[in-house]
Amino acid sequence: MAKEVGNTRTMNMVLAGALSVLTPFSAELWHQAMQARIPAKLVDMNLKAFEAGRACAATR
Repeated sequence: MAKEVGNTRTMNMVLAGALSVLTPFSAELWHQAMQARIPAKLVDMNLKAFEAGRACAATR
C-alpha cells in the first residue's frame, strides 16, 4: 500500500490508519494531529497512506 501511495516511507502511516479504526478517535482528529506534526510538504502523501490503511482495515 505504501508503494501505491508513492513512497514506501509512508508504511508507518498505513499502519496508523489501520490501527485507527480500532481506537475511539475520529479520522478528523487523526488528520488534525498529523497536520500539526508532519512538515507541510509531506502531509498529503501521509494522509493518503493513512486513508489507505483505514480503508483496508475497514474491509476486514
